[in-house]
Amino acid sequence: QKMIDAVQGIFDSTFALDLRPSPWKIVSTPAWRRLVKSSDFFYEISVRYINEASERLKSLPKDSDRELTVLEKLLARDQNPKTAMVMALDMMAAGVDTTSFSTAVALYFLAQNPDKQEKLYREIQKFLPDKKTPVTSKMLTEMKYLKACLKESMRLRPIAIGNVRTTVTELVISGYKIPKGVDVMIPNTYLCKQEKYFSEPLKYIPERWLKTDD
Repeated sequence: QKMIDAVQGIFDSTFALDLRPSPWKIVSTPAWRRLVKSSDFFYEISVRYINEASERLKSLPKDSDRELTVLEKLLARDQNPKTAMVMALDMMAAGVDTTSFSTAVALYFLAQNPDKQEKLYREIQKFLPDKKTPVTSKMLTEMKYLKACLKESMRLRPIAIGNVRTTVTELVISGYKIPKGVDVMIPNTYLCKQEKYFSEPLKYIPERWLKTDD
């Protein structure tokens, strides 16, 4: 909860400093001090968990068949501890808001569509007959309908309304010449609700993401 509160503090302060008139670059303001305090607090907690994961990796036998946690996999992928730590910090900070939003949206659409909820419930019961059963990445890979439900939720209510990228070179997209240094936006919310790309675009139909309708 403290990590969640710290991330909220970072978001609120960043909004105030970036989008509202503020002399924070010249003098210390309350929003700036809150940003620094929240950032330092989040960093301290995150580093503690990252270091614990790093120590677990060092002591893990080479022949161990234990599945690595997401954080352990991230640290194991890059031998440079600084790079791994930056990636882990970014993942943990970005994951707080996005995970809660994705979960809430999925639950909302499942509540609105009890038939889909029942179908997902049956799949979950198949893989997790007991609530104490550990969840594995292999299990999640095989839960096709769960993945379809999440994709459909994100199609209707994406985390971000669009993606913006600045061109680093001059390029041509669909016949349009775009100079270097121009911001290009992909409006996810608009595109994902077009009949051109999705039949019955306003309906919650997870089955559209399945290769076969099980």
